[in-house]
Amino acid sequence: MRKIDCSTIRSYCIRNNLFTCGSCKQYNAMFAYNDEHPDKLHDTAIMIWLCSETTKTIEIIENDLRELAKNY
Repeated sequence: MRKIDCSTIRSYCIRNNLFTCGSCKQYNAMFAYNDEHPDKLHDTAIMIWLCSETTKTIEIIENDLRELAKNY
């Protein structure tokens, strides 16, 4: 199972200017979901995408997260 910690997701979002449209409550909910379901990176990617103004697709975000999870 590939997993990724919340600080890595946070750093990824900051570096890529993602999750800029989400509230603190949504941010915390995404982290809580990731803690409970670390194997569901697709769902985390959707949450990031929904709260972002980005040209990245959900698939690109998910692939980025999977790459980061390999190094975790």
